[in-house]
Amino acid sequence: MKIRHCSVLVLVLALLAAFALPAAGQDVVSVSIDEIQMDQFPQSTVLVTVRDANGVPLIGLGADKFEIVEDGRASFPPTEVAPQVNADAPVSAIMVIDISGSMEGAPIKEAMRAANAFLDQLGAEDRAAIIAFADEVQSLDPTAFEDGKEMGFTTDKNAIRNVVNFLDAKIGWDTPLYDAIYKGVKMAAAEPVGKRAVVVMTDGRDERDNAQGVPVKDTGSLSTPDDPINEANRHGIPIFTVGLAGIGGKIDTRYLMRLSERTGGIYQEAPKPEELTPLFENVVSQLKTQYVLGYESRLERDQAYHSLMVRVNLPQGQDFDEIKFQIDPSQAGEAEPGAGASDPAIVVAATAVPDQVASLPGSGDGGELAAQVTPEPEASGIQGIVDTVRDTIEEEPLIAVVIGAGVLLLLLLLVALLIVLLRGRRSEEAEYAAVDYGETYSPPTPSWTPEARDTGTPAMGYQSQEHTEVAPGSWGEPGPGVPAPAPRSPAAGLPPEIVEAGGTRAIERAPKHLAMLVDKARPDRKYDLKGTVNVGRGRDSQVVLDHPTVSRQHAWIKAEGEEFVVFDVGSANGTFVNGEQVEAPRRLQNGDVVRFGDAEFVFTRVF
Repeated sequence: MKIRHCSVLVLVLALLAAFALPAAGQDVVSVSIDEIQMDQFPQSTVLVTVRDANGVPLIGLGADKFEIVEDGRASFPPTEVAPQVNADAPVSAIMVIDISGSMEGAPIKEAMRAANAFLDQLGAEDRAAIIAFADEVQSLDPTAFEDGKEMGFTTDKNAIRNVVNFLDAKIGWDTPLYDAIYKGVKMAAAEPVGKRAVVVMTDGRDERDNAQGVPVKDTGSLSTPDDPINEANRHGIPIFTVGLAGIGGKIDTRYLMRLSERTGGIYQEAPKPEELTPLFENVVSQLKTQYVLGYESRLERDQAYHSLMVRVNLPQGQDFDEIKFQIDPSQAGEAEPGAGASDPAIVVAATAVPDQVASLPGSGDGGELAAQVTPEPEASGIQGIVDTVRDTIEEEPLIAVVIGAGVLLLLLLLVALLIVLLRGRRSEEAEYAAVDYGETYSPPTPSWTPEARDTGTPAMGYQSQEHTEVAPGSWGEPGPGVPAPAPRSPAAGLPPEIVEAGGTRAIERAPKHLAMLVDKARPDRKYDLKGTVNVGRGRDSQVVLDHPTVSRQHAWIKAEGEEFVVFDVGSANGTFVNGEQVEAPRRLQNGDVVRFGDAEFVFTRVF
């Protein structure tokens, strides 16, 4: 009976988990407002960037995917949507280029030309790195570089070109493809989150040639095929792959496609070496893609503060960004002659976090615009639930039908579980029902009758009413013929935690090992640490940090014996201890400064 109950319960829990996992994975889209222009008010333009979970800008979105909300009331789609390349968008990209024997001649020449074109598209603040691989990757350490074939991230593009322009002299034979990509991902992991990418170019597969020049399959690397994929997913780094048809069709297309699809990148294939350059340029263009949304503002020209929210709705998820600003028409009259009296000046609400404010081009000749990125508000209350359900039904009716069917199935399973439990309870009650013997049971009268001499004799297990209890610590004098108890010394074998105090034993309990996180900005805000504690922005976290740089599921802090260990669980902005990023579980010491994104705390031991 118990086994059947457990089976039904496990089935219900599995169904709940199946519905909970998709809901937890919906945060795969992010949108940011880069700039707003109102020099032709009420005709307005807002520039936004839409990224996937790995920080790669999404392309091919139409007006039906965007929604503009002014002052939380007026909601409408943009009238115009056009993609453009934002040359000022910062990126950090590493090129991983194959220079094995099959690349000799025209392929390596075209690969060098494509790499230089890639560097030409990067801005002055963009950072680049390179790994050229053949024979073997000497070290997988992301801080150790092989001279002439590898260089770490830098804004000095000429230094990278000095490596690229001599790759034709570094040709080898073996192809350690997995090792090279793995090291490239490790190097990119140290760059800013959401602005990094790995670009791989190869014409073959991971292999090693023997002495006769015959390839020995799948022995070129120490790393496995999944090592680069797992490492890239752990850090949220997209991998863009470019395949060159090569000599004899050796290219491992299936692996390169899986590598890109699993990490959020794109696979491109060049049938000829001359087609490599545009494919490299396509990667840079996508990394810097943003959308120009045109619309007619419904706002009044006054001195009140207004809000502008841009929401994006995609099948894989939705997100929004919001800025607050003030249109000040009094500055329009101070514009230079010919500027037009209709040009408004835009003033943005001040913020206490400087690194979240982006200074943007002004509207008119004297205006200045700054966009303040505000944290995503949490939907609350019945109205928020109703809005979410309504939006889901309108935008994705098929998903609504699937969810409805799942909820109905869940209710049926719960009813079935309740019926099974009730039947089991009735069966147990019937099995252990009381037996009616038809007459009242009376115990037999004992044949023994106490005599007068037995009056003061205590019965077994009980003491006579005339017996006098002596308080602990005062045992009195022993009776005649009864030897006095031997005095006990403190060292007579008692455990140290048991102290003898006048016949009363006091047991000292070992102190619990307790620690806390103290907010560095507000020391009065403290969080106790016991067992395993999860830290994040989500309301289900044990330590909830309402900070825009803290992920919903950011880190864990676990008690291991008398020590505490901090784990980063794939957060967007990283976890740091004393300024060092947590890449692996790290033990905390009293006084350590622990930073989750930009939120700093001091780890303090209480016991």
